[in-house]
Amino acid sequence: SFYPSDDITSSAPSFTQLTTFPFNSAEQIKQLETYDRDSNIIYVLTNQSRILRSNDKGSTWVSLNKNLPNNTIIKFLLNQKVTDSSMYACTAFGVFYRNRIIGNWVSFAQGLPTTAQISDMEIMSAGTTKSRLHISTYGRGIWQTALYKLTTTAPLAAFVIQPS
Repeated sequence: SFYPSDDITSSAPSFTQLTTFPFNSAEQIKQLETYDRDSNIIYVLTNQSRILRSNDKGSTWVSLNKNLPNNTIIKFLLNQKVTDSSMYACTAFGVFYRNRIIGNWVSFAQGLPTTAQISDMEIMSAGTTKSRLHISTYGRGIWQTALYKLTTTAPLAAFVIQPS
């Protein structure tokens, strides 16, 4: 079940069960992301590797999976410091990117080792050119690359090992 609240900062917040979430059989919410620039927008990653977006606080939902490979999605992240709806999704062996200009997911994994599974992903962003996407792997360390910058061309990652 999914219970959002419109008055979470009140002394007695109320929660209402959302019955419009399109759950599949045995599906659960694995991760929830909100969009800082618009409180109506919600993103959800499920344990069945579906990424869904609602533009109306959960009344209706749209799948964002499109051309993502049919692998388990480990994590889904939004870059809150940009206005183009930049998002990253990682599977065990790849990172993918899309925004509202590039409608399909594109690979964003150049330079990552292909023999080590990805274990986690984090965005370190201050909204500057020093912002980075960090990827941790099992047995191959932590890797980083600059975040994608807004253009109409496909992004290019250049992951490098992060020195200790």
